[in-house]
Amino acid sequence: HYYIKDSDMPPTETAVKPVQDENCPHTQEVTITSQKVYAADGQQVRYSATSDPEDWTASEDAGFLPTGGRSPGSSIATGLGVLNNRLIVFHDDATQVWAVDPDPAKNEIEEIIAGMGTRWSESIVAANKDIYFLSEIGVRSIGGASVYRNMKGSDIGSPIDDLIQTHIRD
Repeated sequence: HYYIKDSDMPPTETAVKPVQDENCPHTQEVTITSQKVYAADGQQVRYSATSDPEDWTASEDAGFLPTGGRSPGSSIATGLGVLNNRLIVFHDDATQVWAVDPDPAKNEIEEIIAGMGTRWSESIVAANKDIYFLSEIGVRSIGGASVYRNMKGSDIGSPIDDLIQTHIRD
C-alpha cells in the first residue's frame, strides 16, 4: 500500500514508496472505513492505526480481525467491501459482516452468511446502498435496505445466471 500525505501534494519525490510497516500486508484486497485502512491477510484482516494509514503496529489501535476462525468454510479472506458503515469480509464460500470502530475494543462480528462469497475481489462494487460481487453462481448483491439477512435465490444476477455460469466454468 502507498500513502502520500496531504502536505506532500503534489508529491515532492518522483518515486512513491510503499508503506514501510512490516505488519502492512500489501495485498490488493483493501478498503477504508472507520478512519482505518483494512487489508485481507490470509486468515485475518489487518487494520491500520486510526487516522494513520502508515502505522499497522500501534498497540491498542492497529491490529487484526480474526476472520478465518469464524468462517464456516474457507478461512482465507478473499475480498473486502463497505456497506452501511459495516466492513464486509468475503471468503470463497461465505461472507462476514463486521461492525468496526476506531476503538478496536468495539469491533464485533454481526453476521455470517454461509454459502455466498467470492474469490474475485475485483468484482466487489458498492453502489446505491448495495454491494455487488461475482459469486460461484453468478452476480449477487447484499442490500443495505434489507441489510444482510435477505440473500434470495432471485437476486440481481438471477436473470443472467445461465450466461454468467458458463463463463465462470470456463
